Amino acid sequence: MKSSAAAGGGSQVGAFPRPMGVGDILDETFRLLRRYLVAFVGIAAVLEAPRRVILTVITLSAPAPIWVNRSVTGLATTSSALPQISAAWVAATIVGTVISLLLGILVNGALAVAISQGYLGRQVSIGAAYAVAWRRLGALLAAGILAIIFSVLLYAAVLAAPLLVFGLLSVLRLTALGVVALIVGLIGGLVVFLRIVVGWVLVPQVVVLEHSSALAAFRRSAALVAGYRWKTIGVLVVSWLLLDVLLTVPTILSGALFGLGHVDATAAALLNGLIGLVFGVVLTPIPLAATTLLFYDLKIRKEAFDLEMLAGQLSGVSAPAS
Repeated sequence: MKSSAAAGGGSQVGAFPRPMGVGDILDETFRLLRRYLVAFVGIAAVLEAPRRVILTVITLSAPAPIWVNRSVTGLATTSSALPQISAAWVAATIVGTVISLLLGILVNGALAVAISQGYLGRQVSIGAAYAVAWRRLGALLAAGILAIIFSVLLYAAVLAAPLLVFGLLSVLRLTALGVVALIVGLIGGLVVFLRIVVGWVLVPQVVVLEHSSALAAFRRSAALVAGYRWKTIGVLVVSWLLLDVLLTVPTILSGALFGLGHVDATAAALLNGLIGLVFGVVLTPIPLAATTLLFYDLKIRKEAFDLEMLAGQLSGVSAPAS
């Protein structure tokens, strides 16, 4: 379960990380995917396969609808589907979704480690990547929970402020001014929200690669992104748009296959799950690789990480990942 730097085409002798633009990061992302495709797919498949199975089972176990006829003012009769939702199905769905999220977090942590090792020209091992991710799972889970809590609180704050101003101006019979203030406040609040949230994008990398605690990882990520928010937004937008475009392929394929003839719901769900699994394990590393490379790019620009790597090469000692 290993893909060594030598066998997988690791970094050339004397090569070391360098500052990169958005285009360079995307080029390096696909270079790493080509070079370590087997290792990355192996890491993603180990837990992505059971995750997809869980999601498919949830889909297949969805309660069948009851068709109920309804009269509309006595002129026409329409049919609507009312699902028979049981407490057992709801509980199973919640448990399955939680397990799926946990597996996804572990996969992302392992991929971040493997991508880092590949970029630094070191041996990429599926077992070693999962070993690191498993040790950091608690911090990764805590970071995920904190991200949800922080996002909700921040969103509530940026939403409450303009609504409060609007309410006060309305009481003073300045409704028109209140509407303007509400619109400006909502737009400004959205900008503030995105500006802060973008600063958290490197939290997973900080947790697994620098062994940081969950709370400290938010501060560290924000410090790295500070001054490079537009670049960070560019990397995120391009990588996720690319992933979204590529993930439309399985949808098109399944639609074409279903169009060839009648396919029952069970076969359709199984086929969708299989196609989603194949494309998912191949494409999942794209945005994670891009943000991991961004993590190193910002470390190079702010902390001279490339010089640390070069000094390690010249002395024959590998520089630490953090």
